[in-house]
Parts: sequence; structure tokens; C-alpha cells
Amino acid sequence: ASNFGATLSPLLLWKLSDNLFVESEVEFELEGSDTSTKLEFAQIAWSPLDFLTIGAGKFLSPSNVFVERYEPKWINKFPDTPLAVYDGLLPESHVGAQARGGLPIGPSRINYALYVGNGARLQTGSAEEAGALGFDNFTDTNRNKSVGGRVGFQPYGEMLELGYAFETGKAGDPDGVVPDAGYLLQSADFDFSLDSALLRGRLGARGQYAWSTVDRRTYDADSSLGFGPLDFSNNRDGGYAQLSYRPTHSGRDWLSSTEFLARYDRLNNPSGLSALSDQQRYTLGLDYWLGSSTVLKLAYEFDQEQGIQDNNAVLLQLATGF
Repeated sequence: ASNFGATLSPLLLWKLSDNLFVESEVEFELEGSDTSTKLEFAQIAWSPLDFLTIGAGKFLSPSNVFVERYEPKWINKFPDTPLAVYDGLLPESHVGAQARGGLPIGPSRINYALYVGNGARLQTGSAEEAGALGFDNFTDTNRNKSVGGRVGFQPYGEMLELGYAFETGKAGDPDGVVPDAGYLLQSADFDFSLDSALLRGRLGARGQYAWSTVDRRTYDADSSLGFGPLDFSNNRDGGYAQLSYRPTHSGRDWLSSTEFLARYDRLNNPSGLSALSDQQRYTLGLDYWLGSSTVLKLAYEFDQEQGIQDNNAVLLQLATGF
């Protein structure tokens, strides 16, 4: 299938005082013959100290670095998003409260974020979803809250950052059929950038690997849904790594505006679960920057999913940020 699409995501910022501000983003996206509207985030934040900001509302998850930092279309270098950072493996956002900041340590820096929010929802309705976590919880399914955080280390300023994140809680079945299941999400991430006269340009590399463990539970125990009884622990993992190079010191405007890209991403589903298969992709891309925040992207994606043939795709996207 081949489709054109369009999305508008205005980012709204209000500075109420020197240390109090509000930020929000609303996404408008075409879906079939309709336009969907989604509140990506909306929070009020207070900075009582230079190294501390406290926020409350709906905020992007600090444990999902891609969503929090790189997901906007004019920042993400590829036309699509990598596997694993979505797909129910990591949360995209939380409704709750967070505290975050950064502390210098000589030439290095430590960044931190801690949060509490509504717990995940335990999916139980089909063989494809059984045991997976749903994070779009505007009301909690039980009395347990999710708790998580991330710490990032920058040893040489902004050139390199290494991060570790986690989230833990008890996921509840909205129907109350399957008992609450404890879960632990963990991820490791890195971001590297170097502007080099020797390389005649800017080299970048970033990636994230995530793994989740969910307590063993039995789904569709009475076989009323047609796929059970299914007893297993929904433990999954996956991630991505990407490279970019832009010859900004080439001396030619057209070449300096061109960026060369490569990405590998993968999602591993629980072994023995026949309804889902593992998936891996190799993507080559070419970006042409029309301005500092306007980019034309072209990519070819080699998609290898078990049991599915010829799922490769050509992707084209024009994005701008303002």
C-alpha cells in the first residue's frame, strides 16, 4: 500500500514568571477520512533551584529518551520511528509528577529525572496483546502507581551522554479477570556528536536498548476468548542504533546541506508466543536540510519480520519546526 499523510503538532509555551512556566503539545493527524486530535503533553513546571525543576500534569516519559528528545519530525532524522521505543515496551508519557535537573561535576555533568504516575494497564483481550503493557492511563486501573527515573552522565560536556532508566509498578487488568502483574522496565541509551574539521563535517551516533519483565500470568484461562489458556511471562527487549554524517565543512552549499544516515532496529517478542514474531529492520536514509529546522527526508527500509515477506518500504517526508 502507498499513502500520503499529514500531521501538525504545535508546541505551546507560557512563561508565567522567572521560575514558573507551562508547556503543552497537541497533535492533529489524518486517520482515514477523519482527523484525530491527541494531547501529547501538558504540564506546569516550577524551578525553585538551578538544579531542580518540579512538574505535574501529562509529561513525556524521562525513561524513553527518543520520545522525550528526538521524536519531533524535524528532530528525528528518519521519516519513521524506531522499533522498541514504542510497541508497548517503553511508555511515551505519564500522568503524574516529576522532579528533574542537572549537576556539574568538574568538566562533567549528571542529569537526573524521577517521576511517579498512573500505573500501566495489563492487556488481556487477544493473543497478540496478552501480557503487554498499555501506558495510556488517564485513570489508574489499581491503587499502585508507576515509579521511574533516568540518570544521564556527560563526561565531556555535550559531546557524549550515557544514560540508564527504569520504571516499576503493578499493571492492572481493567476487567479484573487477571491478577495484577508486577513489571520492571529498564533501558540504556547513548548520544554522541562530533563536529570535526578532520572529518570535514559533523558525525553523530545515538541509540537505546530496552528490556521489560512482566510477572507470569494466565490469559484467557477459560478459553472464552478463543486463544487460551495461555500461561507465560511477557518479557521483551529491543532497541535501535543509528549513525549520521553531514559534510558541513565541504565548502559546497548543496553538499553541506545533505546528511547521510543508517539505522538498525529490532524488537524481540516472548519466545513460544506464536501470535507475535520478532522483527528487525535496516534503514538507509538521505536528508536534505532546506533550513535549520526544515528537512526533506528519503529512506529505504529493509524490514525482516518472521513469517512476513517483502515488507520493505520507501519513505519520504517533509518536516519543519517553528
